[in-house]
Amino acid sequence: MASATEHSVQPSLDDDDLKPSQTAGYNPGLAICSLSLHSPDLTTPIVMDLTNPELLLKYKKEPITIKEGAEYSVEISFKVEGGVISGVKYLQVVKRAGVKLDKLESMIGSYGPSTDLHVKRFVSEEAPSGMLARSGTYTARSRVIDDDGTVWTDFEWSFKIGKEW
Repeated sequence: MASATEHSVQPSLDDDDLKPSQTAGYNPGLAICSLSLHSPDLTTPIVMDLTNPELLLKYKKEPITIKEGAEYSVEISFKVEGGVISGVKYLQVVKRAGVKLDKLESMIGSYGPSTDLHVKRFVSEEAPSGMLARSGTYTARSRVIDDDGTVWTDFEWSFKIGKEW
């Protein structure tokens, strides 16, 4: 009778063989094109172009105005390039004077490569109202991530609450 040591199986695969393989040139990508605000009270949406780094600085320094008490929704547009992206999420945290006031976490979904522009509109929210709400500037930090933990965009923009758009 043979002992257990005589029947040990020699691994036929190296550690390198167990690593995920990638096809040469395979590089999935997610290009975030714009973030926009939509409202029934607004004749045309407020659109922020996210492809221009100079404009990203402008959105942080120059607040947009959201009408007090208005119902609005955030919409994001993007393209998927080069491979499948799974579990894409949109995260947004709104702060005023450093205090967190609101957090939005919404699943965008999984997408394959396409030349088409994808658009995802999130749940409607109501802007705060009143004199206190109008007295300061709010900072929103928006981030798009996927299941692998890849951060596809991370930027800040600011807004204030006004009597009109």
